[in-house]
Amino acid sequence: MVTRRCEKVVADMWKTTEFANIVSEPSPIFTPVELLTPKYIPDYRGQLDVAMDDALAQLTEAVSAGSGDLMRVYESAVHSSQIEGSKVTVQLFKATMEAAGEQPKPRDVQEVADLVSAYQFAQQHPLNTANLLEAHRIASTLLVHANDQGQWRTKGVKVGNAITTVYMAPHQTLVPGLMDQLMQEVDALSSKKLATDEAFYYAALLHLAFVNIHPFIDGNGRSARLLEKWFLAKHIGPIAWSIRSEKYIINHRDEYYDTLALLGNQWGTLDYDLCIPFLLLLPRSLRNK
Repeated sequence: MVTRRCEKVVADMWKTTEFANIVSEPSPIFTPVELLTPKYIPDYRGQLDVAMDDALAQLTEAVSAGSGDLMRVYESAVHSSQIEGSKVTVQLFKATMEAAGEQPKPRDVQEVADLVSAYQFAQQHPLNTANLLEAHRIASTLLVHANDQGQWRTKGVKVGNAITTVYMAPHQTLVPGLMDQLMQEVDALSSKKLATDEAFYYAALLHLAFVNIHPFIDGNGRSARLLEKWFLAKHIGPIAWSIRSEKYIINHRDEYYDTLALLGNQWGTLDYDLCIPFLLLLPRSLRNK
């Protein structure tokens, strides 16, 4: 567990030294286990402190009376980018987009604009592997080399720096199989009618499993937060895109990194029995109307 004394250091390393390429030895054979397991639903329900159906009804009313879907997408992309260290604000982004039109924009603004386009793509397409890779390609235009856009990583990565390792991702040879498994489980869930709390549970668990796999060379955090909403929209409808989950993380950033760190610092030894605090972040974001 990350203590309060060092969690800011951990947060800084997650957002500023992400995905440093490393040379890694071939990984031992890993036997996959169910990634989107229902195992923790009883404990999750026991710790829920948000009446989700009521909160969603209030959110629907707030969105209907508010500034519209586009501004919600702007907010999602801006806040998700801020988690990764961007200094662009919602006001700055909106003003720059309106002033620039089709003209080139500053790089930091364009990075957010690319993420907006990825959110919009996801809103218009079903969630599957091909579309997930395309969303990453759209979002990562300025983040990674063209050969890495919309492609599973082919290098070993860790979160941290030369001295400290916050998290060691699975070996690159495991990534295609892990992502095939994860998306097969997403597909299996798509054919089921989930209760509202189950939809939130699996969406957050998908976020957590994805970020632990770290399938891309960069853009994993942005993609995980997008994926969470993409899955949720399939099960509760388009109101999912208006949930201010990214803003909630910005306002509770220490808790976000703390709950990620609870599971451990290396793939293969992660303790998902400690996942509930992370899973509760998504329903609690409903408090941000």
